[in-house]
Amino acid sequence: MARNFLNQPFAPYKGAYSAQPFNNARGNKKGELVVIDLLWALYLNAAGNFVVTTNLNVAGPNTVPGTWTIQSVYIDNEGVDFPCYIYFPDTQFTVSCPANSAGWYEVYTNSRAALIAGIGITLNALAQAQRTRLFFTDVPMVPSLDQEIQSALALNLASPNLPRFNINGANYNAPALGDQPILSTLNCTGIGSNVIALAAVGPGVFYYITGLFATVLLVGSTPNGSSVVQLRPHNLATTIWGWEWISPGLANGPVFPASGFNLKLDANQQYDLFQTGGVNTGDRFNLNIAYTISNS
Repeated sequence: MARNFLNQPFAPYKGAYSAQPFNNARGNKKGELVVIDLLWALYLNAAGNFVVTTNLNVAGPNTVPGTWTIQSVYIDNEGVDFPCYIYFPDTQFTVSCPANSAGWYEVYTNSRAALIAGIGITLNALAQAQRTRLFFTDVPMVPSLDQEIQSALALNLASPNLPRFNINGANYNAPALGDQPILSTLNCTGIGSNVIALAAVGPGVFYYITGLFATVLLVGSTPNGSSVVQLRPHNLATTIWGWEWISPGLANGPVFPASGFNLKLDANQQYDLFQTGGVNTGDRFNLNIAYTISNS
């Protein structure tokens, strides 16, 4: 689907247009080159999208011939973590360059005006003064694209601080995939009965829980019979997740699923299934946990 950049915030190019003679390495394609050096932090101070309008006519009649037309453009978007688009209003032709890439592109336009759009500009890009350089020329060039080799691990946002559990980790961590399963079974004998759900691993290690799946077998037959169970740190009356199953009516297999989240826990301590309510001896509670262990 064709992109529409006309509804994005925009401003004229803030810089000087630099024009100079150009030829390729073989020396048989000579022309004129107009350079635009676009520092994105000059145009916005918040994350989002932005369009820079350009008019290459102002490069000057003394340096750009009157017959000069755009045939190709080189986009240097290396070291930039968002894509760059060039839109030519007269033909509605658009070229796009991915993040961390550079390449030559053929251009189809009859004018010297273009809109340069940055889509998905991040606060990190602005803080690092990331910039895109563009080289417009009247020489047709063979299209090509060079992409930087990704040398960084993709990090997802995680809770920076959970003081209740003594976590003071980084704000970004490796994705929690939920590749480790564990089953814990609590045979309820009364308030205070408990079993280990997640064992203590050691300092500097974290559990990332991505899914919980709970079932229960209730044996109580009175109208107010129930089983109240919590997942909580060992010897701490702090609830991470809680369930209350009421009998009769929900006996023999009530199911509670929860997924699609990353629950970060300090693996330096133990986590228990703990009965906090209900008095029905013989109730059995099963909890399946999908988790990942990470040292960050």
